[in-house]
Amino acid sequence: MGLKKDLLRVSGANLVVMLSSIVNGIVLPYVLSIGSFSELKTYTLYASFIGFLHLGFVDGLNIKYGGKTREDIDKVEFNSFHNFFITFQLIILSLFVGIGLIINNNIILLLGLAILPINLQSFFLYYFQAIGEFKEYSKTTILVPLINLVLTLILVFIEVVDYRVYIISTIISYLISILFLERNYRIYSNFSFVIDKKSLALKGSFKLYKAIFMSGFFIMLGNVLFTMFFDIGKWGAKFLTNNEGFAKYSLGISLIGFVMIFIGAINKTFYPYISRNNKVEQILKYKNILYIISSFSLAGFFFLQIIIKTFLPKYIDSLPITAVLMTSIPGMMIIKSIYINLYKVQKKEKKFLYDTLIYLMFAVLLNIILYFYLESLISIAIASVISIYIWTIFPISCFKIKKEEVSKEVLYLISILSLFWFVYMIHHTLFIKITVLTISMLFINIIFFKKLIFNILNIKV
Repeated sequence: MGLKKDLLRVSGANLVVMLSSIVNGIVLPYVLSIGSFSELKTYTLYASFIGFLHLGFVDGLNIKYGGKTREDIDKVEFNSFHNFFITFQLIILSLFVGIGLIINNNIILLLGLAILPINLQSFFLYYFQAIGEFKEYSKTTILVPLINLVLTLILVFIEVVDYRVYIISTIISYLISILFLERNYRIYSNFSFVIDKKSLALKGSFKLYKAIFMSGFFIMLGNVLFTMFFDIGKWGAKFLTNNEGFAKYSLGISLIGFVMIFIGAINKTFYPYISRNNKVEQILKYKNILYIISSFSLAGFFFLQIIIKTFLPKYIDSLPITAVLMTSIPGMMIIKSIYINLYKVQKKEKKFLYDTLIYLMFAVLLNIILYFYLESLISIAIASVISIYIWTIFPISCFKIKKEEVSKEVLYLISILSLFWFVYMIHHTLFIKITVLTISMLFINIIFFKKLIFNILNIKV
């Protein structure tokens, strides 16, 4: 199966995810008060760290099986990993729920209830990604947003305004999803909780589990810092501004959520291909493909502009923030889809941790300096975008880039981002803006990547 087919399959599945993201990103701010929306986004900010409570086990599994096929996997061994993982996550879930009940904290309690369903789904997603089964990956990706979309629309229809109910509906969506996953996978692979003698022997050998944890632990730690790096703007808005400021910044992030979904899909799609071929020439080719794809996504801002002005006038101050954050998309796509996969493939777990810490420290410092200099939410967004492009253009440990490649990359980014801001500032209709941006973006991409584009389209030159 080719890269183009896998990208189309995963991207197609993520249309459902995108629809759910749009509903949650636009309808919920309309239904909820600014205060309630701020509380909801506070939960989602903390919930972004749930995925790290597997302590690297899922990442280790992803590394272990990366580039293999289903036929290469020992079913008994994998069954043992699955059973261990559920037990392990139930223990952590119990700790969080217990703490939440003891101190009477609803956020901690809800976070605890979400641990098992979220991480068990990740367990399967990382497995499907590693072995390149994007048909199964796509089905799994669709389940939660589809269920959540239905539940959210029902809650909105009956005029529920308690943000906690929407959090619970998300947890229920994950629970239903993993029930289907467990049932379907057992039928397909004769997968069960029953532990035979061989599985029992595996379960008794902690060396096997230790190896999985150790191979994924530094990736997991790096991912914690990596998440903080990309969420530094939200953390800055949370602690440097009030609830209203945090809500407006969070909406700006939510509005580009649909693009982030496709970035996640592309990230997972590229992993097995980079596992098989990570030569510099091939990586640069992948990088340029992603630049081309991401450049056209910038036009999505103008649709968001109409939606905010029409349906969410109380959040109109979020539009400049959204515009700034949109310009980070090409950089985010490169880092998440190319660089992070390279760290995994090249077994540079410690380098990933070290590099991410360096970029995070730079991002924190830049956020603080710009915020206290400009004293506005827009400064936080600008600092976040600059930090992303510093990493994009100057990767520390991934691979060495020639000076001429760096110069070409910088010139390309200046061209597409300047074009976006030019179209943003002109006073014309939505149709004119999107048409001008799309045609001009096509022209710029042909100038920089003519040979690659014609090769992808099978056009002889």
